[in-house]
Amino acid sequence: MSDAVIVSVDLDGRPVTVGTAYFSRRRNVLSTAFRYDETYLSRPDAYTVDPAMPLAQGNHTVSGMPGALSDCSPDRWGRNLIAKLLRVRALREGRTSPAVSDVDYLLGVSDLTRQGALRFRTTPDGPYLDPDLTVPKLVELPRLLQAADAAARDPDDMSAVKDCSSPSSRTRATNGMSSAGRSRPSIWRSDRASRRRPGDSSRSVADPSSHSSDSTGRPGGGSGT
Repeated sequence: MSDAVIVSVDLDGRPVTVGTAYFSRRRNVLSTAFRYDETYLSRPDAYTVDPAMPLAQGNHTVSGMPGALSDCSPDRWGRNLIAKLLRVRALREGRTSPAVSDVDYLLGVSDLTRQGALRFRTTPDGPYLDPDLTVPKLVELPRLLQAADAAARDPDDMSAVKDCSSPSSRTRATNGMSSAGRSRPSIWRSDRASRRRPGDSSRSVADPSSHSSDSTGRPGGGSGT
């Protein structure tokens, strides 16, 4: 079985096709052949996306998945959630639950909350995967923790799985790393390093600055808000 995934990156505020990754499986062993796009190679600002794939024409073959792509994939918690969502989707459509591959995990992360600068789609004019754009401004940490506990106790609790797999929690599922190097709307992390978005008077639950005091020593500052 073979899958082709188009890899892009944002340069000068616009998505640029870097190349195409061809994933092949033989006897359940994954290998990747990556080919840089000719237009990308001609750009003066082109750069190597992975040490195993130097800027050159032709296919670069790697055993397994290249490190740059693996870094964009979710960790064990995120993989578990994606597998459950794919299983539920198959049941709703009356299909047999599929065997989930590393490519499924790679493409199952929200494009907005995926860590790293790389973006992925399966057709030149298709959406970047996963195209879920619902990113809340505020992560409700108590609700997220309750959902995580419920999903751990009962793997078939689809309501909890849905809460855990929302874009805000996927940020946590992908090692808590926010998107970097992209001209997409900024997002908030749901871990202890969460910070306020510039120009926004609201604060995240985990924002330590929300407990600051003013010059009089009173919590919250002197604005009264």
